Amino acid sequence: METPVNLRWSHCFIGVMIITLVFGLSLTSMITSQYSDYYLETYMFPNTTDPNMENVSTCNMNKSTEKYREKTEVQKAASQLDIYASVSETGPALITLAIMGTLSDRFGRNKILMINISFCLAAFCLSSAIIYFEINVYYFLISGTLYSIGGGLFGALSIGFAYISDITDSGKQRTLLIALLEALIGVSGAVSDIASGYMIERIGFFYSNLCACAAAVTSVLVVALLLPNSLPSDMDSSHHTVCEHISASFAFYFKPSPKRYKYVLTITLFMVASLSILGKSPVEMVVGVTIMKVLQIFFVDEVIAILGGISGMASSIVEAFAVDDATLFAASVIGCPFQVGIAVVEIATSLGSNAGASAIYMATVDTLRGFVFLVFAGLSFLAIIMLLIYRITAGGAKTVPIPDMTKEINCTQVVAED
Repeated sequence: METPVNLRWSHCFIGVMIITLVFGLSLTSMITSQYSDYYLETYMFPNTTDPNMENVSTCNMNKSTEKYREKTEVQKAASQLDIYASVSETGPALITLAIMGTLSDRFGRNKILMINISFCLAAFCLSSAIIYFEINVYYFLISGTLYSIGGGLFGALSIGFAYISDITDSGKQRTLLIALLEALIGVSGAVSDIASGYMIERIGFFYSNLCACAAAVTSVLVVALLLPNSLPSDMDSSHHTVCEHISASFAFYFKPSPKRYKYVLTITLFMVASLSILGKSPVEMVVGVTIMKVLQIFFVDEVIAILGGISGMASSIVEAFAVDDATLFAASVIGCPFQVGIAVVEIATSLGSNAGASAIYMATVDTLRGFVFLVFAGLSFLAIIMLLIYRITAGGAKTVPIPDMTKEINCTQVVAED
């Protein structure tokens, strides 16, 4: 039986830590992406680069001009780099995240968070050095690998949600805090995205990226000086070995249970849904959380998820054929209900989503630029079908707790109860 510690105001620093880290990560992501485009264009076409055309979208350019051809070639090169970056930023994390949660059970959330954020800080600093010395942008793959080894944002979120699980009772209290945290993450990412353009214009790529480093330093200080431990002494599980912790985590999916298929189906569903939403604007999540709370008054969770899938599919179709800013804005509004979910298993789908989207864009940029969004719409449709299957076969049943070691060891997985 869970016996979480009393919720105190100082526990709110877990939110402060995560939103500052998200701000820094979103900022450095935007900066390195734009710097890569600038570097590749300068490197590939050094004699034809027009400073007045750097921020002009290919959608608004005359397709018969040489400048359009050059922009398209640069976008293809940038998409190729994005594929490699997706591998470097997510590949090692697949291994790290398999043990990070169990290590936090054994050694405490704070210690593992310190390691996680320190790797992020080191990656940000290396990116700053690459920009300052104008080194080939493919060296960003090294900083991406360093970031991934530490677990990256997904690792921080995994431990953060486990921290919330430690300090709250299961049910509405936990759900509310997780929804609030996700909304704050969305706001932090949106503010970072908006601020990045102004910062780059005013102070340049290098000093803008130093601000991301400062955000990571802030997260380190918050964890080291202000964030209290979440695991009470009577929940200490250090007497268990690391192998036992790892076994307990995977036992959730393999231990005999009459409702095991329900958990497997829902986690598969979440991964499919994640493929179609990763990388979209985080600001949509803020409105999505609000809409979710309203819909909960009238519908059960499965129906809300189906409605969210429909909105995501419609949003992607609109984006596929968008030709102006107004249409893109409308697509974001339509897709708001779809932007709700816990990012614990997303790392497993992030690699396929980001790398796959870049590859599809490279292959279709000359014919139909929005084709990749039609692929996202197809994935949303698949998620809707799986939700209907879940609703018909398992939606009315109650979740069944996994016995044995998962009761003895405080695992990091957060399971939403019906």
